[in-house]
Amino acid sequence: MFPSRYVCGRHLQTPILCRVVDVHQEDMHPRPSVTERKWVMTIERVDPAGQVQPIAGCTRSGDGYAVILRHTLALQICSVLQSDDTDSWRGRMIVLEPAQARAAGEEVTTINARAPKVKSQ
Repeated sequence: MFPSRYVCGRHLQTPILCRVVDVHQEDMHPRPSVTERKWVMTIERVDPAGQVQPIAGCTRSGDGYAVILRHTLALQICSVLQSDDTDSWRGRMIVLEPAQARAAGEEVTTINARAPKVKSQ
């Protein structure tokens, strides 16, 4: 009923193949009168044929869907793409998948990144 502006772990039922569109910073307001600057990655969900697909429960904004980059996720993407230069991430493919983690004493569903599996020929 109320789609989210940012993709989070609960939106992913299975791993999804994504193309990185952009990485930029945005101002977030976690509490009244508090502003934090966070890194955000814009992605397109694609099928194996390269056709753009929707992400259920999320609002598409401009060029794609927004994912807030937490430290662990950013490091995973750096490892997968073998680059810490976010400008070089544009157009590259990654897989985002749901993962269970503990945060503030509670079990939560978060997002992990991995390399796409290459089909053997």
